[in-house]
Amino acid sequence: MDKVKHNDGFKIDAVHQITERRYPVREVSERLGETALEVAQEDSDKV
Repeated sequence: MDKVKHNDGFKIDAVHQITERRYPVREVSERLGETALEVAQEDSDKV
């Protein structure tokens, strides 16, 4: 299964919703798609 590549805006928004707005990761991933969790984990390492 190929990984989906997301643009920087998508990644920033996903991380912002989790870290700044304090939305639960599960809620954000359901709204943005299953890969949002992966995006958040990747970008949280960079923050």
